[in-house]
Amino acid sequence: MPDVYDEELDNTSGPLLGESNDTTRSSPSVTKVKLTGYRLLNMAVIFTFGMVKAVLTYLGQSAAPTTIDWVAGVVLTLAISWSKQS
Repeated sequence: MPDVYDEELDNTSGPLLGESNDTTRSSPSVTKVKLTGYRLLNMAVIFTFGMVKAVLTYLGQSAAPTTIDWVAGVVLTLAISWSKQS
């Protein structure tokens, strides 16, 4: 008598992660992300604040990077909240 339980668990013939059963496509699928002004601004702000914090920490400052975190967090949260309301 065949064991159905073993057949359900033995799924080694399926595609691996990132592979597809579809043989009509020869190139792998790539998720395209739409680059918007908001995303560019977000990346620029994160990069800028990160660099400023890194430089201040390297120069031996301890309070300035934390203050930058708090002020930037409040200002950016208010700005984003305000921009979504209008």
